[in-house]
Amino acid sequence: NPLPKINNLKASIIYILAAAIFFVLQYISIPHLSPEAHSAIAVFCTCSFLWISNILPLAIPGLLALLLLPISGASSSIDTYQAFANSTVFFVLSAMILASPIMRSGLSSRIAVSLISKFGKGRRRILFSIFLLSSLSAFVISEHAVVAMMFPIVLEIVRASKAKPGSRFAFACFLSMGWGAMTGGAATLLGGARAPLALGMLQSSTHYSISFLEWIKFTIPIVITMLIIGFIIISILVRNSTTSIDAARAQLKLHKSSMGKLSRREILTILILSTTITLWIIYGTQLGLEVVGLAGVMLAFICKITTWREVEEDVRWGIIIMYGSAITLSAVLQQSGAAHAMVNLIINYGFNSPKMIMAI
Repeated sequence: NPLPKINNLKASIIYILAAAIFFVLQYISIPHLSPEAHSAIAVFCTCSFLWISNILPLAIPGLLALLLLPISGASSSIDTYQAFANSTVFFVLSAMILASPIMRSGLSSRIAVSLISKFGKGRRRILFSIFLLSSLSAFVISEHAVVAMMFPIVLEIVRASKAKPGSRFAFACFLSMGWGAMTGGAATLLGGARAPLALGMLQSSTHYSISFLEWIKFTIPIVITMLIIGFIIISILVRNSTTSIDAARAQLKLHKSSMGKLSRREILTILILSTTITLWIIYGTQLGLEVVGLAGVMLAFICKITTWREVEEDVRWGIIIMYGSAITLSAVLQQSGAAHAMVNLIINYGFNSPKMIMAI
């Protein structure tokens, strides 16, 4: 089979290119840059290339960054690993752990099935239910977890409607799930690790922080606008669809009736998550988002709504390593002067408008 050989060849080429990027940027002469800044830029570009190539699991380039930064002289080992232990990493970790009992208890599936079966009385309404539910779920759960939760439900709807493979209705159902989760994930700091990563970089480079409530206030208008535009596009896709959803609604009602009453685990999960989110809003700035998050995690273990075995399986540890290393890279770029030099380079090329810089 020639496919593995092709993959091996592709991987070898990418490894060689990554090594070339590192050594060229490490030893090329760039005026007005300190040796530390040279090394920081070399490590940054090398790891970014490996992340973009997607040839390795996300955690491995992150571990490479943590190795190369002290070895190349960009930063001392003490400063490197202190930067990795950023408070944002622990906030992301606590959010991922708290998402585990929401999924494991069946609470997420109960909410999804109940809402879709109640409000999805037509093609557009069922698509709107999927779209809105995916978005709202991503306010408190990682968008990846939302998609994992919604996928079997959406698949059940598509199969029950007897939609043909590749039909517009089937395509629109899965598009509603994906777009809703990705859009809603930007609304709060719980929807994914990208927002906390940006916040962590802001804190490490400027010592300025944005509160949980401030983030929501800034992002909600953008998220609502994107949701409106997204659903208009989805509605256009199914404009001429003739798929009947009567069978799908009957299947959802059957699914709902088989769930029974709320379990003790589901009730405790609701209480602990609600309490944690409330404390994030009220005391997030005063105590720290990570402190409140870890308090919620400890409460979840004390009340036995989750176990360490479940957490080990559900938390994406590679994401934790990747984001911790990205924050470390950001801190080293700032401290070495490399970030300042890169910004000056962009401005010297004529990109001096704030809006243009944000677009880049």
